[in-house]
Amino acid sequence: MNPGKLTGDASNMLIAYTSIRTGDDNMAIKGGTAPVNGRTYNITVAHSHFYEGHGMSIGSESAGSDNGVANVDVTPVGGVYPSVSNVNVYDLTIDGADNGLRIKSDWSRGGLVSNIHYSNVCIRTGNQTSNPQALIFSPYYSPTKSLGLYPNLQGIVLDGIRIVNASNTTFQGFNSASPVLLGSGWSAGTIGFPNPPVVSPLLISLNNVVADMPPLSTTVADAQFSIGEGGTTLPLQAGSGVTLTRAAGAQVSPVDCSKAFVPFPAKS
Repeated sequence: MNPGKLTGDASNMLIAYTSIRTGDDNMAIKGGTAPVNGRTYNITVAHSHFYEGHGMSIGSESAGSDNGVANVDVTPVGGVYPSVSNVNVYDLTIDGADNGLRIKSDWSRGGLVSNIHYSNVCIRTGNQTSNPQALIFSPYYSPTKSLGLYPNLQGIVLDGIRIVNASNTTFQGFNSASPVLLGSGWSAGTIGFPNPPVVSPLLISLNNVVADMPPLSTTVADAQFSIGEGGTTLPLQAGSGVTLTRAAGAQVSPVDCSKAFVPFPAKS
């Protein structure tokens, strides 16, 4: 692991040819719990198989930004330095996990997550009794007290993703006026609810994102979708706080998952 340019940073990591099953996240790429913590950037996850677990996760901690100190290896977005950025996940099979691709955070530990690219991913989630989420991008991870650390998910790219069984999907940007934050267990604490509300839409691109079976459910709020030429079969609709921009369609074959799902390696 390269410790990065600044103390506390983690950068320039390659994780490849792994087979992982666990009782928690199969892999979790984290930022810090507060802006004084370092950043995480330039991470590649490739040629891997995940089995039972909570999937390919980023977060929930995503607040570290070295207090905005400049770093030539990290590109600010709108003048803000991301906590987690430049993550490339490709050639990944997720088989039996209760989550597939996941970014999670909340207003006690959130910040900017940007330039996250997923490609050539096959997903077969676990038993439906576990309420599986093949795709879940949400800033409402855990009911907790606001620390004014608001999640902001931008530049999320899904290109060549196939979900082979029925599962749920969630796409949510952050909105401090969301009904979610009025639910049980959430507290605005001494920070209070900001006025005007803080709204950071999920900025996400989908290209050749195919679900072989209709999702069990689809939750969408405060999100801006860019749909590429390869399209998506997910039932996304524009509405209040949700926009869709679609490129002209092209004939694109779904990712070939016919040989993706293999047994967990036996002990030698």
